[in-house]
Amino acid sequence: MKKLILASIIFASVGLASANAKTLYQELGGYDAISAVTKTLATKLLQDPKLGVYFKGLNTHHKEVLINNLTDFLYNVTGVLVYTPVKIWRKLMQVLA
Repeated sequence: MKKLILASIIFASVGLASANAKTLYQELGGYDAISAVTKTLATKLLQDPKLGVYFKGLNTHHKEVLINNLTDFLYNVTGVLVYTPVKIWRKLMQVLA
């Protein structure tokens, strides 16, 4: 019985600690900070003498797509779901229509 009470106290304290903790997205500064980092990263990648070779043929539109994909990736990694299954389904329906 004592073990059960101790376990429930531990789980309750862990739940309270995680409820008050900031997400990685919030710690990084949110949308504006992640977008700024992504744009800086993409600019440096495109201008890098060694890595820029892989992005040589991209026009302005494709560079924007690259930046958007990197931003979406970072949002998903930090815990903000950019593409939920519903959004993916809607996008697919727009493409197929």
